[in-house]
Amino acid sequence: MENSNKRKERVIPGDELAVIEEYESGKGTHTIDGQIHSSVFGKTKFDNKNKSVEVKGPRSTSELPQVNDQVEGVLENDKTLRIKKINGKISFGSLVGLMAKTKMPNWGTNDYIRATVVSLTNGITHIVVKNDNDDDGVIRSTCNMCADRVVKVQKGVKCVSCGFFKYKKLAADFQG
Repeated sequence: MENSNKRKERVIPGDELAVIEEYESGKGTHTIDGQIHSSVFGKTKFDNKNKSVEVKGPRSTSELPQVNDQVEGVLENDKTLRIKKINGKISFGSLVGLMAKTKMPNWGTNDYIRATVVSLTNGITHIVVKNDNDDDGVIRSTCNMCADRVVKVQKGVKCVSCGFFKYKKLAADFQG
């Protein structure tokens, strides 16, 4: 990596900042192949005492999901969540998260779900619906067979038109 007096003060997403042998990745950064890169536009802050680097953007970095944040969005397929909210605040970016594999995915395409960020590895937001968290799960859904309205029954949802039942991990505030 370059000398500390030659480091960029202002960076854009993707700019290389350091290597993980020198510093730890902080807010506004991510790691790819052992190199720390900027995730946001902003100014770099190298903390030589704690050996960490972060990027402070013109806006809060909380606009990007961090580990343990709750995200809400529409499931585009069984692996991809289009993020609409981060910790209850509307996200105006075009953010996508990768759903962690489970033994039996209990959601369907176009379900609106709330999940928890578990990792930000290689610039990818990894998300999981935690079974032990009542806030995580499906918030709104439609029938997987006929796309009509569903209602909560036992541990899942049932279509009001065709009667199709599907087990789903429902959020405490499930709206149908």
